Amino acid sequence: TAPRIIFALYPPGIASAKFLPSGVTINVTFDSPTLMGAIPIDANGDEIPDYWNDEDKILRAPCQQFFDDFTMRLIPDSVCQWTT
Repeated sequence: TAPRIIFALYPPGIASAKFLPSGVTINVTFDSPTLMGAIPIDANGDEIPDYWNDEDKILRAPCQQFFDDFTMRLIPDSVCQWTT
């Protein structure tokens, strides 16, 4: 039997989150590149993402698509935007 390679794929982690002086914008930086909201697709069922659709990348959307309910109670009606 061939040896089995065990590894995990982790989503990008938040490296920092800082309010701008205006107090209405939070700049969040990640520790690795993101898919900008696109969802990875596992085409062959091996639990390893094979691709994503660039059309699914989101430049601006309601933050509720990305944050949990607890966070959204703190920042209701907020809009998230990717800049890079």
